Amino acid sequence: MKSFGRRLFLIICFCAIGMLGHAQTIIQMEEYGGVYRIPCKINGAKMKLIFDTGADKVCISLSMAKYLLDNDFLSKNDIKGSGSSTVADGSIVDHIKINIRDIEIQGIHINNVEAIVIDGQNAPLLMGQSAIRKLGKYSISGNKLIVNRNTTSTQAKCEVDAEKLLDEANEAKSNGYYRIAIEKYSILYNLDVLNPLDIMSYALCCERVEDYSTELFLLNEIQYEIEANYSNMKDVFFSSLGTCYEKKGDYYAALLNYEKAKRNTFPYSNYQVLIVCSMADVYEAQGNYYKSKKTLSAFITDYLNEKKIKATDCWNNNISNLESYDIQNIAYLFYRLSFANDTYNDEVKKYIIIAAAWGSEEAIEWCKAHNLHYKTKPNNYSYN
Repeated sequence: MKSFGRRLFLIICFCAIGMLGHAQTIIQMEEYGGVYRIPCKINGAKMKLIFDTGADKVCISLSMAKYLLDNDFLSKNDIKGSGSSTVADGSIVDHIKINIRDIEIQGIHINNVEAIVIDGQNAPLLMGQSAIRKLGKYSISGNKLIVNRNTTSTQAKCEVDAEKLLDEANEAKSNGYYRIAIEKYSILYNLDVLNPLDIMSYALCCERVEDYSTELFLLNEIQYEIEANYSNMKDVFFSSLGTCYEKKGDYYAALLNYEKAKRNTFPYSNYQVLIVCSMADVYEAQGNYYKSKKTLSAFITDYLNEKKIKATDCWNNNISNLESYDIQNIAYLFYRLSFANDTYNDEVKKYIIIAAAWGSEEAIEWCKAHNLHYKTKPNNYSYN
């Protein structure tokens, strides 16, 4: 990926002035065991990949990767790290991340494609979304893949000021115009001039419009670079990755990434509180209210011990040493803890009452609606 920097960077591109057209490429796929394979070249090596729109990335076997490496179709610089993947049967397998510099499909070249290498004799050779997204618009008719790619006249040229376009994208994101920002980021992404943090901004805009598939694709593309070079962004990165997996229903991967985000977040900060609550959300989505309650209770206990206070100090006027955000966090955590139950019971009431006593507006409204007393410590409840 080219470094963008903050200098003026002019991309000379071809524009059509009244001469825009479309080039259509028809690719004959081979039917094989109920799926379609596409003949292609990976860095010049001939290969056949299964066209799989459900796969996030291009996938090759370890034996194929060794062949490519031994014959100089891959270099050690193309190896980007390791990770884990969920395969078709739902199991988690380890993989190696690589960058494929060029995939050629009947004259169409796709550059810098993220791929994974999976060990195992039956590891499939897949053309996943990391390559398919870069093909452009396509349709399938029987065993034919029809790719429509824009062509432009070479008679007219225009200059695209990439720095100005990035400023416009960032401004649109700051003002909440996420779809406008996405359009501008997308142009720059296709020109290959965004750095990892810019791609992360692009991904976060996709999250705002609930396009989690695109967000997941973008985040996976930059994970190695974020971990290696942007340690101060790991909390936001892994939290966003956790959200993607949660929305896709991959709760194991969601919890794994939320835990990484929690470890890289400043202890007991507002953001760490939100991450812990996101972990509780995942457990509840799985129907595991016990684990949700345990996660929240343990964090609340640690929080109170860190601040050297008790849950009941809200009634004892013993919170003068706390910052306002601490009070808000404690109130929110107790109110959130009330949801870690599958039935409305006395324990739920207890947590709502103490959340209201700490100042949670939602809990106060609940207490008023259900005639629950919260301004002084109730005698019929015990609190740690």
